Amino acid sequence: MILTVYNPNSSIAQHIQAVASSTIAQRILKEFGASSNTSQRIQTEFALVQYPNDWQFHSDMLFDSEARQTMRTKTEQTSRQKLEAEKNQERLRKRLCYLLRYGAMKEGLKVYDGGYVALDDAMKLHLMKWNREEEVMHEVKTSLSSRGTKRFQEMEKDGRTYIRAAYYRMFERNPCHEATNVPTLLETSLEFVTSNIEMYDLQNFPDEYLIRKLLMKGKTKPTTKLCIILLIKGKTKPTTNYASYYL
Repeated sequence: MILTVYNPNSSIAQHIQAVASSTIAQRILKEFGASSNTSQRIQTEFALVQYPNDWQFHSDMLFDSEARQTMRTKTEQTSRQKLEAEKNQERLRKRLCYLLRYGAMKEGLKVYDGGYVALDDAMKLHLMKWNREEEVMHEVKTSLSSRGTKRFQEMEKDGRTYIRAAYYRMFERNPCHEATNVPTLLETSLEFVTSNIEMYDLQNFPDEYLIRKLLMKGKTKPTTKLCIILLIKGKTKPTTNYASYYL
């Protein structure tokens, strides 16, 4: 019956103003009046017209609508919290991978036999200030790679906890002396050689480690000139024309 007289171009408040004067009815209108769901608006209007004085019926409708809204709000909050927790876990995983695979020595940590570092020392670093020790240990114990293997390992020794990366451990040396900003002799020498590479002949140079270090420094330069010189001089004796062609 109500569907035959419903005018979708008129507001619900105008259409049932005569019969929906109670406070509860007005709250129901406020709840559903802005809804874009036409069938929901018709259903609400029909209920108010047919039962204008049934307070229990109106109260039940209002309770249901408020309960649904509360449930939607809680669901959205839970989803946001879960997403934020996943992001925090991902950031922690990346920090641990960097620290335990490459950056422990560079960050000033002491690396023990087997690539282990002390957990309490690691927690003092600036990059770990956003996480608690319990969170770090949970990640160490539960984090798995895409192949299903553990990323990290832990060890208890003399009352201290030590952690390490399970694989890909290639620590970069600290360029400065421990607890100082003074570059080591090795770092100073490498910087000088890198800046003046044309002065040196690296043909048959026996130390492959230093060659690799120079190549790594060359990757940070704005030009590939250093890498070309190292590759040519470090591996083969180039002719003048061959070298000038690349340089």
